[in-house]
Amino acid sequence: MKKIVLLVAVILLSLTTIAGGTWAYFSDTETTGDNDFATGTLDLGLANKEGTKPTGSTSRTWMTPVGWSPGDKLEGTLYIYNDGSIDMEQVTIAFSYRIREGTPGSVDHGPGGDTDSLEMMLIAQTVTWNGETVKELEGLPIAKLANLGQYKLGELSAHKEIALYIVWLFDPHATNGCQGDRLNMTVTVTGAQKG
Repeated sequence: MKKIVLLVAVILLSLTTIAGGTWAYFSDTETTGDNDFATGTLDLGLANKEGTKPTGSTSRTWMTPVGWSPGDKLEGTLYIYNDGSIDMEQVTIAFSYRIREGTPGSVDHGPGGDTDSLEMMLIAQTVTWNGETVKELEGLPIAKLANLGQYKLGELSAHKEIALYIVWLFDPHATNGCQGDRLNMTVTVTGAQKG
C-alpha cells in the first residue's frame, strides 16, 4: 500500500510540475502616463456696446425716456458674445416682466381690455439676430413673448459676437389704463453646446 501511495504522490508531483510549466510565460508591462482630460468652456457675455468681449451680464439695453407715450418707439441692441472655447449650438432668449400699476384714479380707463394693459401694448416691432429677421417674434407684445418661454435664436461660435436688435413700439391704440404704469423687463440669454 505504501508503494501505491508513494507512486500516486510521484505521479501528482509530476503532473503539477508539467502543468506549472504549461502555464509559465514571459511577460512585459508598459504604461501610458500624463493623460490629461482638459474640458472646454462656454462663457456667455452680454453688452450694450459692440466689440467689448463681455463675460457677464448687462442692464438697461432698452430704457425709455420719461414721458414715453403711445406711438413712440425705442430701439436697442444687445450684443451676445461667446468668450468660451466651445461653439454654442443654440442660443435661446426668454422674456419675463414685472408691472407696476400707476394709473391715476382720476383717469377714465376707456374701453379697457388689452389696450389698458401695458404688457399688451409694448410690442417687439422689429427683431433681428445677426442681421436676420426673427419673424416669429416680430409683432408680439411683451406678455406673449414671456409666454413663449425659451426661444431659439441660433448658433454662436467660440470667440464670436452676434447682435440681437429690437425696436419696441408703444402701440398707438393704448388707452388711458396705461398711464403712469411701469414695466420692468428681463431678457435671459442661455447658450448650450453642440452635442
